[in-house]
Amino acid sequence: MKMAAWAVGCTLTMTWSPGAFAQARSDTALAEELYQQGKRLMNEGKHAEGCPKLAESQRLVPGMGTLLTLAVCHEGEGKLASAWAEFSEVVPAARRANRQDRAQYAEQRVAALAPRLSRLKIVVPTEAQVPGLVVQLNSATVSTASLGVAAPVDGGTYTVAASAPDRQSWSQQITVKAEKDQQVVTVPLLERAPAPVEPSASAAPGNTPAAVTAAPAVSDVPPPTTRPRWPLYVTAGATVALAAGATVTGILALGKASDFKDANQNPAFTQEQRQKLRDEATSMGTVSTVLTVGAIGAGAASLYLFLTQPSSSPSAQGWRLVPLAGPNVAGLQLVGRQ
Repeated sequence: MKMAAWAVGCTLTMTWSPGAFAQARSDTALAEELYQQGKRLMNEGKHAEGCPKLAESQRLVPGMGTLLTLAVCHEGEGKLASAWAEFSEVVPAARRANRQDRAQYAEQRVAALAPRLSRLKIVVPTEAQVPGLVVQLNSATVSTASLGVAAPVDGGTYTVAASAPDRQSWSQQITVKAEKDQQVVTVPLLERAPAPVEPSASAAPGNTPAAVTAAPAVSDVPPPTTRPRWPLYVTAGATVALAAGATVTGILALGKASDFKDANQNPAFTQEQRQKLRDEATSMGTVSTVLTVGAIGAGAASLYLFLTQPSSSPSAQGWRLVPLAGPNVAGLQLVGRQ
């Protein structure tokens, strides 16, 4: 039973892992449409409208060509830090693909943008480093290693916040210029939070919590009849196998979709070659989807069999679902049997 429970836990983790639910065909089509719209808007000078479309296309189906176009768009939009980071990412990718033209262009843009970048440094003095301190920049947690580092940022308004257990929260807004600005935010020592108010010793009439009907004592419930365990082992094994297959085919589908997208942007590929890559991505995505649905069904059956598996003797350990009812609560409770 312990091995079956472990298999169920692994199954649920694998079933919901990123990439297992990739739908290559629809993602590739949407990514291509977003890319074309974003590039057209960028060429028309509408960078604020085009850049988000290019960014979403890159998120759906990552590709070196899309990333390079996104970097150009962000530079035109005035988001120099984003453009600098994206150009920097293109350089090694272009070298791996033996695209020296793209690598050289990206290197030139990285060198040109570096002296123009605006930077923001968040400093936490020693006396302000209280236990459990969490520093955030626009709701994103800043790592300890990043504190005190002048990080490149796009121009705009940022909110720096800090919190810690038993301390009052603190926040400050800072505006950074789009180019060649240097800003420093210092986090102060957080003040202690006021002590919690003790509840009154005598509760007001009518405020006493309503009693909840307790679940019947497990020892008073007769043990259920014995049921064979092989269906649980079979469904758990099938779930693991299907989930593994869905994960592998999902990753392969993403790779095929990326190859198709790059080929669609490369005039060296014929229409027949592009269609072949598209068909391969579509087929692999379909297989991944079918395996994913099967893994979900098998996982649900395995979990049900595990939770409802009766013990073979009254003294054996097991789990039961029992009703929980009261004036203000109703539901089911999972309890163990000793």
